[in-house]
Amino acid sequence: MEMKKSVVINFLAFALLSSVACSGASGGAVKEVVIIRGDRNVYGSLNMLLEPVTVNYEGEELTEDFSADLVVIGEFTGETKAGFGYVYDDHFKKEIINDANAYNQLLITNVLKGDAKVGETVTVVQRYGFDEERGALISFSGLTPMNKGDSWIYFLKRSDNADFGAYYSAGDSDGRYPVPNHELKKAAKEVLTKTRELHDKGSGCGEGCLKAREEAVLKIDASMLGVLNRDDFNFELYAEILEYFEIGARDGANPGQGFDAGLIELANRQ
Repeated sequence: MEMKKSVVINFLAFALLSSVACSGASGGAVKEVVIIRGDRNVYGSLNMLLEPVTVNYEGEELTEDFSADLVVIGEFTGETKAGFGYVYDDHFKKEIINDANAYNQLLITNVLKGDAKVGETVTVVQRYGFDEERGALISFSGLTPMNKGDSWIYFLKRSDNADFGAYYSAGDSDGRYPVPNHELKKAAKEVLTKTRELHDKGSGCGEGCLKAREEAVLKIDASMLGVLNRDDFNFELYAEILEYFEIGARDGANPGQGFDAGLIELANRQ
């Protein structure tokens, strides 16, 4: 069972920068998107997000708990504090960015799992920051920044650092999904129907399921998915989540609206 996905970019390559300018940036403030990938837990099923899993490691059965501590629907209040971490680099003889964190306030509107209450606010950490000098969004995450008033379905893990008193999205893009509008709900249902047909035929999922996911993602405006790269959105898992928690479509729901779609297209071409 795959739990780690390694897509590490050499930091020297990041420092040299291979991003492209975007003339369509909102208000001219953000001109480029830089994504630095790292290891993350990959959740292949809803069960892994909700319960401990048993894995076979060198012939020994081990139970590991990667499940979310909280599952909530919440609205971003617009309150955030963001900053970069720096490290001195001998090659460039100066400090360069090696981390970024944005501490975002999420107002809970529905509790699906865990010890939380509607009306409470929790801090959700996302690994991105804005380099104002360069006009760049620098992200160590596959998720888009949130807009004030956006509603999201969140699978949250408590931070290992007790000083944070914060949560982060389980598996990064595997742990945050848009509250669906009718278009997203319809696409999710189509994906679930197609993948179940493949399972019922005994052909397994494999390439057929992958094709169904890809077709669904390509039909949807990327800004609605909440990811910087379409490949990071697991439509089959999203469909399972909507069905399991009986989450219906909301009129006018469009979590990504306001985050520049041109920047997302830029990120998808990198």
